[in-house]
Amino acid sequence: MRIISLCLLFVFTFSLSYSQSAKKMCVVKLIFKVPYPIKNLSVKIENAGFGIANSNPLEILNLELKGTVTHKTLFLNEPCLANILILSDSMQISGSGIVLSKEKIEISIDSVALEIDSKQNTFYKENAMLYLRPPDLLVRTKGYSRDIVRKNYKLKIPDNIRLFKMYEEYERNVLSDVKANAKYYYGLVCLSHIKSELSLYTLQKCFDYLPIGLKQSTYGKIIIAHIEDSKNLSLGSIMPDFELADTTGKNINSDELKSRKKYLLLDFWASWCAPCREKMKYLKSIYAEIDTSKIDIVSISIDENVEKWKKATIEEKVPWENYYDFLSIKRTVSTIFAIDEIPVNFLYDRNNLLVQKNIGDNSFYEFLKKEGMLKSTK
Repeated sequence: MRIISLCLLFVFTFSLSYSQSAKKMCVVKLIFKVPYPIKNLSVKIENAGFGIANSNPLEILNLELKGTVTHKTLFLNEPCLANILILSDSMQISGSGIVLSKEKIEISIDSVALEIDSKQNTFYKENAMLYLRPPDLLVRTKGYSRDIVRKNYKLKIPDNIRLFKMYEEYERNVLSDVKANAKYYYGLVCLSHIKSELSLYTLQKCFDYLPIGLKQSTYGKIIIAHIEDSKNLSLGSIMPDFELADTTGKNINSDELKSRKKYLLLDFWASWCAPCREKMKYLKSIYAEIDTSKIDIVSISIDENVEKWKKATIEEKVPWENYYDFLSIKRTVSTIFAIDEIPVNFLYDRNNLLVQKNIGDNSFYEFLKKEGMLKSTK
């Protein structure tokens, strides 16, 4: 009796586990159509997530065409954007930006092109360029910046009422579009791209509109991590925990920086970023005046290529600490600081509390002078 009970328990547990995993699986049915029978047809599908990795493996499908139509079912962990390459003895056709989501997708193949038909892909095709992007009229308005917008959201009377009203209208439009198109995977991709353009209040509301499957996808997780990290980067918040590497590969963590009890400017840059290197030149021009017993400068490179970072470090002859944002087991430092554009910096006080974000060159010099952090003002 006990053996039977154990067997039933095993079957029940397995069935439940299988059922739960099946619910999470994104089942995509591909229907391939060709104008005439083709021999040795193969299809390569690979992730095209704009540098964002997800949990879907690459797929190479060897298809057996019976006549001019064949079917193939993909079992993916989540929806994704993909590139597709069609190969046969007589042709090679590639297509980019196909949305693989839980639906039937018809792919018509002729000798020169692919025609992809599904609701998700129709939405992608109609909105591929400008969906959710801030309008040019707003971006080109004098005084516009993300930081100004965020600041004005916390003021009863905005500094620039006209600019703020334009931005309010943009955010209302984003909320309306996301609510109306919440089921579309490409809408989620676009929302992740503009996450830093929106106030946290609006971004959270947009995220709340999404269905549970998209919330739990790679891009959904990127958005919610950005929301949580940004909340931890408000003025007065304590410096987060992180780890960096120097040019020799030696690691340093934030605890060591915090223990110094000095002001700290964290400056994010990259070898390929011309404005970053211009900013670095300015910091070098005033560095000899800075009283380093009161404040430290730490540069953090977000270069993907460590050798390019080392080369740029030698070229710039950086006189202060310079570290590399290596890909750790958990998260990169640039992710922790919710960074998606550079140059950007964070100024912390002796108690490791954030006092300024993205402080400009002149403002930084005036701050040093006011706080007595220049050698001539001791």
